[in-house]
Amino acid sequence: MQLPAGTYATTGSLYTNSYRVIFRQGDRTGILLVNGPASPYAGYENNLVSSLSFKDGSASIDATQQVLLINPSPDEVFEPGRTHFALADQPEVVWEQINDTVELSDVMSACLASIDSFSKVLQGRFIQGLAMLKAENTASRINVRSGPGLNYTAQHYGLVGDEVTCLAAAPGEDSSDQLWYQVKFDQGQYSSEAEGWIRGDLIDWL
Repeated sequence: MQLPAGTYATTGSLYTNSYRVIFRQGDRTGILLVNGPASPYAGYENNLVSSLSFKDGSASIDATQQVLLINPSPDEVFEPGRTHFALADQPEVVWEQINDTVELSDVMSACLASIDSFSKVLQGRFIQGLAMLKAENTASRINVRSGPGLNYTAQHYGLVGDEVTCLAAAPGEDSSDQLWYQVKFDQGQYSSEAEGWIRGDLIDWL
């Protein structure tokens, strides 16, 4: 069975900036393993790009030789149409597809273009926890909600350019396929100390 392209997360992984990305082109499939810093929002991400091999109905990560179990928990409740997987040596950690959007980096494209197994370790982003609110309309008021989704109440708002500290992250509990961040307005001379959730596309990391 093939793995659909997209981003995959497991319980609590997004709180430490850890996730997996499956990317595909033709009959080639690769995986990006992103592990966030040991201290959430403080340090560099560790990234590994690897090709995947499929044989006798199973998949394995070429870089680590770990076997993937695709849809290993059919009795658990997952979002309809979403795939999940686990490593054979870590079956209790289930990675569930949270979206189907993939932006190929140069290294990911090189992985897909390779005719042999591919493996490359990369230093990812530096996560420091500080971000700035952004929007196409610089005069916008950005809703700060009580939870990670449009169905939650907008308790207050921020303005484009406001600096915040990110406390946590979670998949959106709506149909937007967006990651949401819990933020605190504790930066700057006139900070309000207010907290709430803002959609990921309205966050720009500093």
